[in-house]
Amino acid sequence: MTLNLCRVLAFLEDGLYLSKQSGGEWGIRNVPEKYHSFISRALDCYKTNQTMQADVEIARKFADEMLEIIYRQKQMFLDS
Repeated sequence: MTLNLCRVLAFLEDGLYLSKQSGGEWGIRNVPEKYHSFISRALDCYKTNQTMQADVEIARKFADEMLEIIYRQKQMFLDS
């Protein structure tokens, strides 16, 4: 979920079609710093084919904030 949200946001903000790994790397450069370690953990788990064990509250906050940004970007994209 984490890396896919970064990928969607990268497309809406920069028109980029990215892999999960590239999407996570984009996220570290472009989303609020408070989520950088969360995204880094997701990338590490993805690279090592492990299931991410994340704090549910942090995951929920990340998803809520990214979905809100995606919704706003989508509206701007559709209105243009």
